[in-house]
Amino acid sequence: MLNKYFTYGYSLTAIALCVFGGFNPCCAQTIVEDAPQEIVESPAESAVAAGKETFLNPDSATVAACIEGVQIRPQDEVWVVNARNAHCVCTLASIRVRRFFAGCWQNSSLKELTAEHLQNPETETVLYIHGNQNDRQLSRSRGMVVYGSVIQCGIQPPIRFVIFQWKSEREISSVLRDYLVKSKRAIEVGKTLALMLREFQNRDITVVAYSLGTQVVLSALYQPFMSQEDEGKGYRLALIAPALDCDFVSNVKCHPSHGNQIDHTQVFFNKCDRALKLAEWVCRKKYGQRCDYFDDLVCKGVIPLGCVETFQVAAEVGKKHSLERYCKSAKIRAAIRRMIPSVATAGDPANESPDTLVLSAEPQPVFGESNPDSVDAPATDDDSAVAE
Repeated sequence: MLNKYFTYGYSLTAIALCVFGGFNPCCAQTIVEDAPQEIVESPAESAVAAGKETFLNPDSATVAACIEGVQIRPQDEVWVVNARNAHCVCTLASIRVRRFFAGCWQNSSLKELTAEHLQNPETETVLYIHGNQNDRQLSRSRGMVVYGSVIQCGIQPPIRFVIFQWKSEREISSVLRDYLVKSKRAIEVGKTLALMLREFQNRDITVVAYSLGTQVVLSALYQPFMSQEDEGKGYRLALIAPALDCDFVSNVKCHPSHGNQIDHTQVFFNKCDRALKLAEWVCRKKYGQRCDYFDDLVCKGVIPLGCVETFQVAAEVGKKHSLERYCKSAKIRAAIRRMIPSVATAGDPANESPDTLVLSAEPQPVFGESNPDSVDAPATDDDSAVAE
C-alpha cells in the first residue's frame, strides 16, 4: 500500500514539474552538456548562476554569459572548432564548428567564423590549440582557462577566442607509448589546421599552443602552400611548454620551409617540467644525442619563426606539467597580451616588461638541462609527467 501511494505521489510530482515548471528533458540535456562539471560555494558560483540566467533569458543585457565557470565579456566571441576526426580524414569536411551565442552553444560553420574574422577586424582573433590527454570536454574547459587567465584578464579590446580541438585523450596505459602515438597524430592534424587557416584569407591571427599543440601548429605552417610569399601580416605564435615529435624536426631539416608566414614567436620554456624532460629523453634515446628543437628550427631556418623571444618560467611554474600553473605565470600573461596588436596599442596596464631573451646566433636550449649527456629515462608512472 505504501509503495502504491509513493508511486502515485512521485508521478504527480513529475507531472507538476513538466506542466508548471516548464521542464523539458531535451533542453536539460543541452544545459548539462555545456555546464561546469561541479559548482562549489565560491565567488565563481555567482558567475555560473549568471550564465544559466542568460541561457533562460537571452534578452537580459545586465547578465554576463558563463562557460565552464568563466565569465564571457559582452564584446568577446567564443568559438569551438572540433577537428577530432582530422587525423583520419585531412579535409575541412571533417571539422565541426560551434559558437557560444545568446547564452548557449549553437551550431555554426567555418564559413561563418572566417566571415566574422574578415568583416570585423577590430575584434582580434586568438586561436588556442591544446596538448595531449584532452577529451572533448576537457579541451574546452582548459581552453576557457586560457581565455579567463591569459587572454581576458586585463584586456579591454574585443577578442574572438577560438578553441581548436583534436583527438588526444589517453588511449594507451603506458604514458610513454601514448605520447609517441599522439606526437605522430599531431603532425597529421596539423595538415587539417593548415587548410583551416587558409580559409581565413589573412594571417592576422594570434596562435596560442600548449605542449603538443606546438607540434600541431608547426606541422600546419610547414605545409608547402602555407609558406607562399604574402605581403600581409604574419601569424603571431605563443608556444607554451612546447613539445615536438623528434622525427618531424629531423625530417624537415632536409627540406626547410621558406616564406614569411610568421611575424613574431614567443617560446615559454621550463627546464624543470617533467613532461618536457621525457620528450627530450625520447629524442636523445632515438638519435643518441641532445636535440635542441628550436635551436635547429630557428638557427638553421627549417621553419622561419620571425622575431623569436624565449622566456624561462621554471621559477613560477615548477616541475608539474599543468596548464593551470602556466596560466598563472605573470610572465606568460604579460607577454601574450603584449603580442596582441590591439592590446599593445591600447596600452594594457598588465603588460609588464618580463625578462626576455631575443634569440640570436646563440639561442637558449629548449629544455635547459644541466647534464645533456645523461640518458636516464625520467619516471613515467605519474600522469603529470606526460606532454599534455
